[in-house]
Amino acid sequence: MKRVIFVLAFLSILIISCTGSSKKEGNMVVNAQINGLKKGTVYLQKIENDALVNIDSTTISKGEEKFQLAADITSPQVFFITLKEAPEEKIQFFGDYGVINIKSKLDRFATSAKITGSKAQDILNDYKKITKKFNDRRLDFIKSKFEAEKEKDTAKLKQLNKDFDALVLRRYKYTLNFAFKNTDSDVAPYLVLTELYDAQPVWLDSIYKSLNPKVQSSVYGKKLESFIKEIKEEEKK
Repeated sequence: MKRVIFVLAFLSILIISCTGSSKKEGNMVVNAQINGLKKGTVYLQKIENDALVNIDSTTISKGEEKFQLAADITSPQVFFITLKEAPEEKIQFFGDYGVINIKSKLDRFATSAKITGSKAQDILNDYKKITKKFNDRRLDFIKSKFEAEKEKDTAKLKQLNKDFDALVLRRYKYTLNFAFKNTDSDVAPYLVLTELYDAQPVWLDSIYKSLNPKVQSSVYGKKLESFIKEIKEEEKK
């Protein structure tokens, strides 16, 4: 239960305003273009102390589709670009050092985003390409299960449940292997915290110890270390 609470807190959407400064300086600069954006306020956000915090913002008032946001980062981590007028729509990307370019469309703000310039994002994209196939297969299972229930085909339902469990296990193993293959990237501890949080402590500990020392000392590396310590303390009770 504590693991689930940790993840829910980790992904909390409580919004706290951090700064309204228009100064665009930082070791991460985001050059963005949102086709169709004529006016509004755009925020650069990240999760900090279990809350979604506004790091930078800019106001569009003259039909500019291009704008710039910036932040100082201590290690690559996930950021969000959000429109004040549509806060439920967020472009999620893995922030990294240097210049990151993001292009999107207002009518498909989150789903049409193209992100370049972030090595961490490229690695995360590789992971998502495969997991999309798992997700598509999962939707097929849901559809087939609905039809089997409608037809009251118990034999088919039993087989579907068995196949679905196998699919979940394959995705789980894929994520685990992906993390082990990318221990020099901040994406590895991030995936563990968001996708493998219910894994056996021995696997979590093994991945953490395999991480590059620089990644261990990163934002997600430290979170993973703390998470593992909490689990071990909980097991002692």
